[in-house]
Amino acid sequence: MGNNKEFKILWKDFKPGELGNFVSHYYAWKYVVENKLDSLLIFEDDAIIHNDFIEKYIKIMNNVPEDYDVMSIFVDPNQYPRYRTEHYINDYISKGYQDWSTLCYVISRQGAEKLIKYINKIGMDHPTDWFIFRKGHKGIFNVYTVPPKFPSPLEIDHSYKSQVQ
Repeated sequence: MGNNKEFKILWKDFKPGELGNFVSHYYAWKYVVENKLDSLLIFEDDAIIHNDFIEKYIKIMNNVPEDYDVMSIFVDPNQYPRYRTEHYINDYISKGYQDWSTLCYVISRQGAEKLIKYINKIGMDHPTDWFIFRKGHKGIFNVYTVPPKFPSPLEIDHSYKSQVQ
């Protein structure tokens, strides 16, 4: 696969939609940095937002550790078995344990800077969600998420055909 002048594409198995997804997220992160935003809330196009989203979002963000790079607001229930008690931070926050889904997350400016710096130095080596969460598992990024016992304020619209192909 060819390379962009801003970053290297290292993973040969990117599907065109996955590559487009990653680049879209990358440019959202750049927007945060270039405009000196504190953070940015990012939704994917198949998110169904529940009526209690704002209330739960405020609880989450009032409890996320200050060092967060990425705060994932959604975890698919099929990822709950990955949760361990050592992931617990508080009733609203845990260390990132899931492996996939960027349905809804908040990226801090420091997080956007770290992710961009990593991409510019190393390259794009996995789809967006794997890139974020797997590097979070390794401690490269400070990734937090909601614990399984915290009812999610949104869900995936499974009737919507994903544009990431």
